Amino acid sequence: MRSVLNVLVSKGAKKQIQVSFNPTQNNLTITPTVNVGDFLRDTQLACGLNAFGPAEVCEAMEGLASKIEKARAKGDPQVETVLLNVYLAILDRLHYWGKDGFRKDWDDFLDQEDCQSLCKHDVKGTQFFVKDPVYSALTLDAQTLLDGLATAPGNDGRGNRR
Repeated sequence: MRSVLNVLVSKGAKKQIQVSFNPTQNNLTITPTVNVGDFLRDTQLACGLNAFGPAEVCEAMEGLASKIEKARAKGDPQVETVLLNVYLAILDRLHYWGKDGFRKDWDDFLDQEDCQSLCKHDVKGTQFFVKDPVYSALTLDAQTLLDGLATAPGNDGRGNRR
């Protein structure tokens, strides 16, 4: 059995992962542990690696990651859930930018304060992007946080308090 897990790790830093094996289903699950501060650091690391383009993308992603970390610190799962979904939607838009059948605009994000620089950027002739494996690593981080919100005690499965 072989599994690939993309994670971002800066020099001298450590990452934790959880490995679970289900012998009944012969299934191996690998889940990263995303501690407070990791999500913003991973986003900043991605920007430092020039994994996003153009520069306005880094501004938007770092701004969202910072707000997500603040919502986590405050224990506000509703805000965290909304922002994580916006973050994931932007990652997907960047990943599929320019591919046939996918949108090449930022109209869905006009109401997001951190995305204003993206929304004002002239999209004609600009290649927006997020490089692999950074796309996979940040998507995994964000999805891991969302999954944790959904299964947290007292939540309804969508990050909302019951």
